[in-house]
Amino acid sequence: MARGINKVILVGNVGQDPEVRFMPSGGAVTNLSVATSDSWTDKQTGQRQDRTEWHRVSMFNKLAEIAAALVLAACFEDDRPAGRVKKDAEVSVAAIEKTPQPEPVVSLEDVQNQQPARQSSQSAAQPSTSALSSRDKPSADLCEGLIDDKRRLVVPAMDKPPAGEPYIDPAFGTKVIRISDSAKGEVAKPMYSTIQAWNADESYIILYHTGSATEDPGHHLYDGSSYKHLRRLDIVARDIENVFWHHSDPDILFYLSAYFKYYGQLVRYNVKTNKKTVLASFDQYCGREALPTMGNDVMMQSWDDDTFGFRCNDGAGQETAFIFHPSTGKTYSTPLGEGTSYVPWFAPMPTPSGNLMRLNGDILDATLKNRVHSLDLYEFHSHSSIGQLANGHDALFATAFDPSPGGCDGGPDEGSVSEGHPDKMADQISDAVLDAILKQDKAARVACETMVKTGLVVIAGEVTTSAWVDLENLVRNTVLDIGYDGSDVGFDGATCAVLNGLGKQSPDIAQGVDRTSPEEQGAGDQGLMFGYATNETDVLMPAPITYSHRLVQRQAEVRKSGLLNWLRPDAKSQVTLKYSDGKPVGIDAVVLSTQHSPDVSLSDLQEGVMELILKPVLPAQWLDGCAAENIHINPTGNFVIGGPVGDCGLTGRKIIVDTYGGMARHGGGAFSGKDPSKVDRSAAYAGRYVAKNIVAAGLADKCEIQVSYAIGVARPTSISIETFGTGKVDDRVIEQIVGDVFDLRPYGIVKMLDLVRPIYKKTAAYGHFGREEPEFTWEKTDKVDALRQAAGV
Repeated sequence: MARGINKVILVGNVGQDPEVRFMPSGGAVTNLSVATSDSWTDKQTGQRQDRTEWHRVSMFNKLAEIAAALVLAACFEDDRPAGRVKKDAEVSVAAIEKTPQPEPVVSLEDVQNQQPARQSSQSAAQPSTSALSSRDKPSADLCEGLIDDKRRLVVPAMDKPPAGEPYIDPAFGTKVIRISDSAKGEVAKPMYSTIQAWNADESYIILYHTGSATEDPGHHLYDGSSYKHLRRLDIVARDIENVFWHHSDPDILFYLSAYFKYYGQLVRYNVKTNKKTVLASFDQYCGREALPTMGNDVMMQSWDDDTFGFRCNDGAGQETAFIFHPSTGKTYSTPLGEGTSYVPWFAPMPTPSGNLMRLNGDILDATLKNRVHSLDLYEFHSHSSIGQLANGHDALFATAFDPSPGGCDGGPDEGSVSEGHPDKMADQISDAVLDAILKQDKAARVACETMVKTGLVVIAGEVTTSAWVDLENLVRNTVLDIGYDGSDVGFDGATCAVLNGLGKQSPDIAQGVDRTSPEEQGAGDQGLMFGYATNETDVLMPAPITYSHRLVQRQAEVRKSGLLNWLRPDAKSQVTLKYSDGKPVGIDAVVLSTQHSPDVSLSDLQEGVMELILKPVLPAQWLDGCAAENIHINPTGNFVIGGPVGDCGLTGRKIIVDTYGGMARHGGGAFSGKDPSKVDRSAAYAGRYVAKNIVAAGLADKCEIQVSYAIGVARPTSISIETFGTGKVDDRVIEQIVGDVFDLRPYGIVKMLDLVRPIYKKTAAYGHFGREEPEFTWEKTDKVDALRQAAGV
C-alpha cells in the first residue's frame, strides 16, 4: 500500500453496468454502480422505514483486476429507472499550508522515495519502502502526474458502450470496456470510494459484500497475492466506510462499531489472531442505534495512527465532529449542522502529521477550535484524500458532486513570467537560433536547447542545415535586448560566456520523417498535443492566463520606457478570478513580483506597480472589488537578486505558461527551439487554430482538441473533441467536421499556417496563444464559415 496522495480518478456516469478502464499509464480502473438498503423501525412513530442509496465504487490496479474477475462470476442488482445519469462532477486540488510541527513519525526521505501518486492504488502510509513489491518502483517526486491547478474537470454523461467494445472516455482519454451486463443478485464491493482495501504490505485485501437473501452484509478477507478467499471477518462495522488498515502493521485494522450494544466504539482488530481491543466508546456523542462514521473521505487517521476523525448524531438531531487520540485518550469536538459553520455528515480529516484537520472547506488546528485558513473548494466536496507532497507540505484532493450553478466563489488562478525570467531567457535564445537558421534554410531541422546561469549561456541540441549563424553574437544580442546589460542587473550579455554544443540530427529520424512526396511527410515524433479555446475573453483564451500575461508584458513596457527606472527584467504574475456560471466576474487575488534595484523602498515600489502596471491592465471594477489583503505586490519585500543569478534557466520549463495556464491539458512537449516539422510545436499551434475557430463559429463555448501522432506517420493516429457540455453540435460530429475542414498532417499544418518563417522568437515570451499578432497565423478565425456550413448552423 503506497504512501502519499492517491490521485483521485473520478469515473463518469457511463451507464448502469460495471466497467474496467485502462489508463494511458497502463494502470487499470474499474467502476461499479451499487445499491445499499437499510430497513428499521422508528421508535417514536412505530413505522417501518426503508432507505436505498446508489453509490459509485472505484477500484485501482490490482484491485481492479480482482473486481473484473468478480463481476464475471457475480451478478449485479439494477432497478433504477431507465435513462442516463447526468450528474456533473469536479475534481479540485488545494494545497494546505504546513504549520510548524514536531518531528514527524514518517520521515520526508521515506515520503520522497514512494511511487508517484498517479500509480498509487490507495493513499495510506508505511514507515519504510521495504514492504513495497518489486513492481512498484519508487519515484523521486510524489507530485509527478498530479493535477495541481484546481481546474474543474466536468465529467459528462456517456452512452453505455456495447459489452466488450472499447470506448474512449472524452473526459479523461481512458479506454472503457464494459465487462458484464446488469442482472439481479449479490453485489461485491471491493472498495466503496473510501475504504483502504489493501493492508500495509499488500498481503491482505478486504472485499465488502452487501449481502443477499441467504447472507448478511459483511467484510471478507482475501489473500493479497492469490486473491484466495480466506474468511469472513468477525467485525460489526455496519457502514463499510468505517474500516481502516494500520499504516505500518499489516495485521492490524481499525473499525468503528455502530451496531446495537456496540455503538460508537473504536476497535483495534488483529486479523491474524482475531484479537479485538476496544480503544474508546463515544456514547457521549452517539445516540443508541445512531450511525457514527468516519465520513466520506479516504484515510481518516494520521500516519502514526494516533489521530482519528469521526462524526456522530446524538439521536436528538445534534451532529458532532470529533477527533480522538488513542495514546492519550483525549477527544476534541465541534458541532455540525444548523447554527454552525459546517454542514453535517462530514468528519474531520487529519493530515499525515495529525496536527491539522480538514473539515468541510476549512483547515483547523488539532483542537478543532481554531481555523488556520479556508480552502478554495466547492462547499460539498467529499471522497477526499490527504497526503504529503515531496516538499513536505500536506495536500488535499477533493471531489465535488453536482455543483450548483457558478461553482465555488474562488476560481482558477494562473500565472505568467516576464521575458527576463531565466527560463524565458532560455526559450528566447533557442527561438532566436531557430529564426536565424530558417532565414537562410527553410528545409532545416532544428532542436535547440539553452541553459543560462550566472555569467554563462550554454546551447546544445541537434541541427540539420546548410545555414551558417554567428551564434555567439546572436546569443549576446538576445540577452541584451531582454535587458541584461550590466552587472547591476546581475547579468551582462556583452561579457557572458557562450558555449556551443549543437550537433547533427540523427539520420534515423530523417529516414522516418522525410518523404518523396512532401504531403506524406511523417511526424517528427510520437505524442499527444492539445488545443483549447473559450469565449470568456475577446481573444478566446482563459481569462486568468490572459491577464497574467498582460501584467508581465506591461511590466516590461514600463521598465524599458524608463517610467519606473528601478525595475529590473525578472518578474512573475498570478491572477485568481471569481467565476459565476462559468464566466469571470471579478478578481479574488492578484500577485505581481518584480525584480528591482536595491535603492527603491517597498512602499514606492508597491505604489508604482499598482498605478502603472496593475491599474492599466486589470478591469477597474474587478480590481476595486478585490480585498486589499489579496493584492500582493512583492510580498516577500525584497527581490533584488533575480534572473540567471537567482535561478538557472532552461528551455521548455514554462510549458503551462506558454499555453493555457492549466485550464486545458498539455501533452508535455515544449515549443521553443523546435522547427515546425516537430509536431510538439506545429500540432499544438494547429490545435489552437482548430479550437479557436470552433468557438468563434459558435459551435461551442469551450473546446479542447486532442491530436496524437506516431513518428514517421503523416496522419494523426487520433483526433478527439471535448466541449465540456457547451457544444451546440455533438462532439463526435465536430470531430468528423474537423477531419474534413483541417489538414492535420505535419505538412498540411505547416502549409495551412505558413509556419516555415522566422517568427518564433516573438512567441517565446508572454504566451504562444491569444496574441493576435500578424505573424501568429494560428490565431486567425478564417475557418468559421466552413465550420458553420459543415455543421448546418
